[in-house]
Amino acid sequence: MNTRSSKRTEPRENEAYTVGFVFSTSTQSYPVKDDTMPKTTFHHLPAEKKHRILSAARDVYAKVPFKDLTISMVVEKADIARGSFYQYFEGLEDLYRTLFEDALESFESHAAKLIDRTGKIDMFTFFKKSFPHDYAYMKDTRGHTLFRKFFKERHLFGVAFDFLQQRHNESYRRIMSRLDMAALDHMEPHDKLRTYRVCNHLKFQLLNKVLQNQATYEAAYDDFLFYLSLIEKGATDQDGSDFN
Repeated sequence: MNTRSSKRTEPRENEAYTVGFVFSTSTQSYPVKDDTMPKTTFHHLPAEKKHRILSAARDVYAKVPFKDLTISMVVEKADIARGSFYQYFEGLEDLYRTLFEDALESFESHAAKLIDRTGKIDMFTFFKKSFPHDYAYMKDTRGHTLFRKFFKERHLFGVAFDFLQQRHNESYRRIMSRLDMAALDHMEPHDKLRTYRVCNHLKFQLLNKVLQNQATYEAAYDDFLFYLSLIEKGATDQDGSDFN
């Protein structure tokens, strides 16, 4: 995927990023060419070696700013030859775009496990159950810190905001396709996605407070259920009678 952009990619004033997830009301898709990251040889590696390289890159990136990273740091941590690195990636930029995709895929898989366990539930029930589910995941993997760092430093490795937004929208749509969305059938597809995004943003905003010791888990979960109920009431009220 071509994630480079000639446009300015530093954070815009109207962008927000909470615990690794882009929040925007836009559901627009953007054309992206499939001509970067990573090389075919990387895809042909055994799963264990691919995991080792990405895990090493993740560990290194967690400790130093992207501008201070070197290929030597990554290959030493991954225990691979420097020449091998260039067989797999064009450079650090390609590696870290690959790392972003891997992290997003991992979180989507995590969400799918909850749906597998609960069956096809409605979107609002899914969010209620996903709060503790995601909290456990984030405590275990610290993936939210990685996503947040991706967003802050994306301009350093050639990733435009629109690309991040598109990737998240694609992931959300796949998750939504496995949920019972009948309560929102009166909405246009893009409005369903916007509603999902608002719920998701609320959840991670509150989880972020817990992880940063700014709120207790119990208080954050109570707030989440309260605000989620308001969103559900508004989203499922087709004639607006509840607000008259």
